Amino acid sequence: MTARAALVVASAALLTACSTTVPGTAVVDPAAVPKPDYGSNRIEPRDVGTADTALGLVLEGRRMAATAPLLFTIDPTIRYNSQVETGRLNSGQRSVKFMIGQLGADAFRDHEVGFFIGASDQQPGVRSSSTTISRGSTVGVLRMPSPARAAAAVTVGLRGREPDATADTPEKKAIAIPGYDTAIGYSQAFKTGTPNVAFLAYKQYVIFSYGSFSPEQIRKYFDAQTKGLDGFTPTPVDRLTTLPVDDSGVAKYTLPPSTEDPTRTGTLPIAVALQNQLDVTSAKKSFDDAGVDAVGVGNSTVYRAKDAAAAVRMQRSFVDDVRGFYSTNTPIAAKNIPGVVCMVLPMYPGSSITTNWCIATAGRFVVEVAAGQQQQAVQRIGAEYLILRDAK
Repeated sequence: MTARAALVVASAALLTACSTTVPGTAVVDPAAVPKPDYGSNRIEPRDVGTADTALGLVLEGRRMAATAPLLFTIDPTIRYNSQVETGRLNSGQRSVKFMIGQLGADAFRDHEVGFFIGASDQQPGVRSSSTTISRGSTVGVLRMPSPARAAAAVTVGLRGREPDATADTPEKKAIAIPGYDTAIGYSQAFKTGTPNVAFLAYKQYVIFSYGSFSPEQIRKYFDAQTKGLDGFTPTPVDRLTTLPVDDSGVAKYTLPPSTEDPTRTGTLPIAVALQNQLDVTSAKKSFDDAGVDAVGVGNSTVYRAKDAAAAVRMQRSFVDDVRGFYSTNTPIAAKNIPGVVCMVLPMYPGSSITTNWCIATAGRFVVEVAAGQQQQAVQRIGAEYLILRDAK
């Protein structure tokens, strides 16, 4: 039964249940309107709370990341699978060691906070392997305790041999970055590509680039990043917990973050939200067309557009992109949510690794959710629709 038909049936049931004639306009009891399946999810706005130390570091990292240029403005091909990591970058795939090696981790071990932004030229939904040759770059900024500490950390020692290097590990060969004589740069000729790496001490920051950017493109990135940092006022470490979590008031409409990553919460700067998209170039056009002025995150992502028509256009653009990338998608039914789209997305054609994704609109808001199980995705988008239905 469609949502429209269900509403008609519910209205008829109300009329037959009441024999009293009351003058005026009939109003359907909201309790009788069929609701989507929302499982055990909350269906009211949440209290995002205040920042603890871990969240404060993430929020400050987001503020810093908003000073970075969009990577496709440096290289138009570097636009896909973009991802931003912020905070105290010292664990797992969020760590300095994972991104730039043990020598970098040792040199910058006392950094206070930072960010990484990475993207590539490889479209989503395409199978890759260890021999796949693609272009990609990761850039970032680490805030050191002082300008002196930043300068002391960027030395020729970064061009040394990594402690875990093997006999097959290529040597680091020095490269120069035009216009930045104090930068430390090198390249390494791996079988799958030759990344260029460069570090620059600027004020109390270490700016770096790792990947396919040429020395001239690294110069362009350094130019843009130093300009962005010139307009940035850092928050002292002992004041990070005072940073607002949801200054836009949009994150309160998202589902609570998972216990696996409680720092995935709050308002994202628009630039940071853009650099977390499958295709940043396409997303930028969608954001601009829809007039997106706020993005909130939790265990879902909510975008606030200028009006309801703009929200529908944005949803349509996102769906077109996803269907284009994941051509073997399978539809999922989600009842009683007008205009909702849900799909099973395989990592690549034939892959058993899948994501269940849903996107819907409610008024001027666009919301998307993802989950490992179909029912989870359907229930999350159902809860989000109920949360956003009366939002302003």
